[in-house]
Amino acid sequence: MVQISLADFAKRAIDGFGSISNKMAGALSVRGGGGVEGWSVLEYLLLMQAEYRASLDYYREYLLDGVPSSLGGPRRVLIDLAFNVTVNDPTYPQILSEWKCKPDGNALSAGLFEDIDVFEHVLPYYQERGYPKPYPMVVGIGPRYSNPAPGMEAVELGNGVFLYLSTDKTWKHFNVYSLTAYA
Repeated sequence: MVQISLADFAKRAIDGFGSISNKMAGALSVRGGGGVEGWSVLEYLLLMQAEYRASLDYYREYLLDGVPSSLGGPRRVLIDLAFNVTVNDPTYPQILSEWKCKPDGNALSAGLFEDIDVFEHVLPYYQERGYPKPYPMVVGIGPRYSNPAPGMEAVELGNGVFLYLSTDKTWKHFNVYSLTAYA
């Protein structure tokens, strides 16, 4: 199984989505954008499989059971897309990614904050269980927006579509950096 580095994860998103930015712009114009997120993740996986031409070590809707919630009790969390989950190789930490695709900057920003909140619970869950530190990655696709969330890197894909990726600065801002593979 092919392991993915964090640099490859980001590079493939930038290069791959840049090549289909016209399709992305069209998808973002579809009402009820929930399906756009699923479509974007699928497009990303297809781009990755075409690039590597091998079996990737990934899970779509990666289940974590017993994660503490803001409401107090444990809950089940489905991570949108996770890489490096079956082979335990310390040189390739897990990449846990949450995705948001919204045609409106305010809605995109709110969604990114929701996904960051997920990781604020998932990262301590990993630590408490002695799991290796993962790379949390929040991915946003939408229009240009000045500050969708702290520490996010913005990349213009073309056709008015931007890709937003969390960075180590994101996790430093939310005081969970030490729980990540960035540390």
